[in-house]
Amino acid sequence: MKAPTSADITQRTRMCMLANAMTALAQGIPFFHAADEFLRSKSLDRDSYNSGDWFNRIDWCVCSCVDVVVCKSVVYFSVLFQVGFVFG
Repeated sequence: MKAPTSADITQRTRMCMLANAMTALAQGIPFFHAADEFLRSKSLDRDSYNSGDWFNRIDWCVCSCVDVVVCKSVVYFSVLFQVGFVFG
């Protein structure tokens, strides 16, 4: 399922958080792709396996940047994972 192209960053962030909350709090073992909490996109590349390290690299220091939306998402995911761990 894809978000509409007219969706702004706030709407896309809420969609990402809701989708991952359903995964985290559902029964069973949740599976998350690397860097979902950073709202990471691979520029719509469906298969980035052969795209090289520069394309697939994860910037683990992204929360130290000025992007408040990404920092809020990282905090949200950390709390979500703790809740899932305690009650899962």
